[in-house]
This record gives sequence, C-alpha cells and structure tokens, in this order.
Amino acid sequence: MPVQVTPEASTVMFVSLGIYFVIVLIIGIILERFVKSVADYFLGGRRLGPYVIAFSERASEMSGWVGLGLPGEGFTSGINATWNTIGCFMGIGDLGVWTLMAKRLRRYTEVVGALTIPSYLEARFNDTKGVLRFTSAVIIILFLTAYVGAQFTAAAKVFSAIAGGGSVTTWIVVGAIIMILYTVLGGFFAVCWTDFVQGWWALIGLLIITSVGLAKYGGFGGLFQKMAETDPTLVNLNCFWGYEYIPALVLVNILAYIAIGFGWPGNPHIIVRFMGIKKVKDMKKAAVTALLLLLVVYYLAQSVGWLARVEFGSADNLVVPGDPEYSLQSLAISWLPPAAAGIILAAPLALMMSTADSQLLVSASAIIEDIYHRFINPKAEERKLVLWSRITTFLLGIIALIWALFFGESVYLFVLFAWGGLGAAFGSIMLLSLRWKRITTTGALQEWLLVQPQLLFGRVMRRD
Repeated sequence: MPVQVTPEASTVMFVSLGIYFVIVLIIGIILERFVKSVADYFLGGRRLGPYVIAFSERASEMSGWVGLGLPGEGFTSGINATWNTIGCFMGIGDLGVWTLMAKRLRRYTEVVGALTIPSYLEARFNDTKGVLRFTSAVIIILFLTAYVGAQFTAAAKVFSAIAGGGSVTTWIVVGAIIMILYTVLGGFFAVCWTDFVQGWWALIGLLIITSVGLAKYGGFGGLFQKMAETDPTLVNLNCFWGYEYIPALVLVNILAYIAIGFGWPGNPHIIVRFMGIKKVKDMKKAAVTALLLLLVVYYLAQSVGWLARVEFGSADNLVVPGDPEYSLQSLAISWLPPAAAGIILAAPLALMMSTADSQLLVSASAIIEDIYHRFINPKAEERKLVLWSRITTFLLGIIALIWALFFGESVYLFVLFAWGGLGAAFGSIMLLSLRWKRITTTGALQEWLLVQPQLLFGRVMRRD
C-alpha cells in the first residue's frame, strides 16, 4: 500500500520547510550589500575561504541528481549504483579537477582578469575576434538552463510528496520562484554562503535518515541480506536494473557509470568555484574537504535507495507510486514525526537550490559578461551591469521553468543530458588548455563542431 500523508502532517512539514527557506532568503538579503560590481556578483571578488568554496563546489554539483536521482538509482540498480560514486570520485572526476585544474585556473584567470569560463578561453587562446567566447557562452546558456529546469522538477517532487501527491506542475512553479529570488538578490556571495549552509544541511539530513534505517535493519550487513531476500539482482554485480547480462555487456555498463565522472572538467558551474577562492595556497584544504564530502554524501544517497527498496519492496508503494525518485521522501514521511520529516526533506532541496543558483549565475554571466559587455556595450557602467545581471538571472530562471514544465520528467536523465553536453563541450578543452601548450583555437572549435550536433540531435536512450 502506498505511503499516506495526512493533511495535518503535510501542514507541519511545510512549516518546517518554510523555516528553512526563510533562513536561505535572509542570507541572500544580508549578502546583497556586498555586491558592488559585476566581479562581486559573478565571482564574489575572489575573496572566499577554502571551506566555503569546498562546500559550494560540492553542493553546486550534487543537485537533484544526488538528492533524488541517486536514491532512485540505488532503489532500482542496488549495489551497482555505487559505480556512480567511483566514477565521480576517481580519474577525471572530482579528484582530477582539483589536482589537474584548480590552481592553474585560479592563477591564470586572476592574471588576465577573466570572470567567466568563456572569457578565460578567449584570453588563453588569444582569440581577438571573440569566436570562442561567443560560442562557449551559447553552449553554456543552452545546457545550464536545461540543468536548472531539472532542479525545479526535483524540487516539485519533494513538495508533491509532502502534499501527498497531486499535480507536480504547481510545485515546479513554487520551487522555481524560491530558487530564482535569492539568487537574484545576492549573487555569488549569497550562492557560496548558502551552499555552505545547504551542504551541511544535506549531509546531516541524509545521515539521519540513513542512520535510522541502518539501526532498523542491523547495519549494512543486515541491509544487504534483506536486499538479497527482496531481489537477488540488487546485490549481484552482474546485474543492472534487474537484468543479467553477459560479461562483456556488464563491463560496458560499468564503464558507462564511471564515464559520468568525465563530465566534471566541463561543467562551468563547478570549475568556476576554483576562480573564487581567496588564496591559492588554501586550495589543498578545499580539495580534501570537497572530496570527503563527495564520498560521504554519495554513499548516503545510494543507501537511502537501498533502504527504501527493502522497506517498501516495490516502487508502487512509495508516496507517489511508480517513481523510485520518491525514495527519500517516502522514508522520511514513514519513519519520522512530521516536523523532523520536513527538516530532513530540506536536505534534497538544499542540494537542488545550491545547484540551481550556481547554474543561473553562470548562465547570466555568459549573457552579460561574455556577450553583452564583450560585444554590445564594452563601456557599460558597473552599476548597470549588476542591474542587467539580476534581470538576466530572473529571465533565465523563467526559461528554465518552461524547460521543466514541458520537458522535465526524470531528474536523473534530465541531469545526464545537461551534464553530458557540458562535459563533451568543455571537458577536454579546459583540461588541455591548462595542461598542454600546443592546443589551438582551431582545435577547440573543431571539438564543438563535431560533438555538439550529435548531442543536440542524437537520441537519449531511456530504459523502461
């Protein structure tokens, strides 16, 4: 039988979430006074500490992917979902960008005065005509706007669960308004500090719900035993999504999971964090903090999916039947008092909001700094640039809302589309531009001409 939510419990949970939103908005209002220039709005004046940057980098990546998508993947794929974490941590995942890119990107962008990834590429390749800058800005706007739409969809799934079901459309609009408002208010300062708060909130929330579940099932040993009893494929490394494959295809699926990590160097809303740290020497502290946070939160999120699978047996018993991305919501509503459940459900919202705000800012910077200021009005005053930046952030939020309303279904697949597009467009270019002197403007443009049409017009494989 599906999880039921009483009207009284729903009201209490919404009040708890309301308190959380007020805290976030207050941070945005307070930090608005620090925004004096476009550099402050988009990069925080390069004066943020290592731990704020670390939590911001992590929180801006995790999104609804980790809050809802990864529990849903754990629910469906069992222990094979852990390949996600391995791929994201190792190789050219988070470990790779911190060790191969962070310091060089921070130093170079300060020397040339670059505030955005497109402006960095223009300076790095000495592109006097601005072709690289304009092209990269357009790619960023396209994929990041879709990415923000995924966060609105994810937020709606939290709200609809608390409301006990109903139309997701209304909740997409509610989530969008909240995320857009505080991003417009405070810019990069507000985004990074709210990311710091939201990173802790997400970590603690996932830790609490996982601890409750492990205590109920006797630790991970008991959990895995129960998973095997529920469905043996959940603990079989030769099975993916309930189907057993021949060894060659098993390897292909494992590599596909690991390949997700290759998107890291190409996602501007993540790597732009390296440009905002105050001291280059603090990069090591930030890296260690961010990497530890990745491992802990990713494995907690997957554990939530495993716990939901053994608790409810089938996706038909979740608070919104048939959708594994309601795993966390269903557990919180079933196991905790309404006030506590509301606080816990702020955890995935924290991840969604911290990603959406970062992506809105990077998209707005692509329009204002990389197109308007670079090509249309190079002599624009700082005051006007900040004003136009806020207006653009708001308008991009509305476009992302339209994306979510008309195209947003699975948060997991929606994020994979945007993540893969940005990774393919910028991953190799950013990595090579920082590590290899012989890469040229022509090489960068050829990369886009060959890869982007395939991403835009190719099919996205969906599984039933």
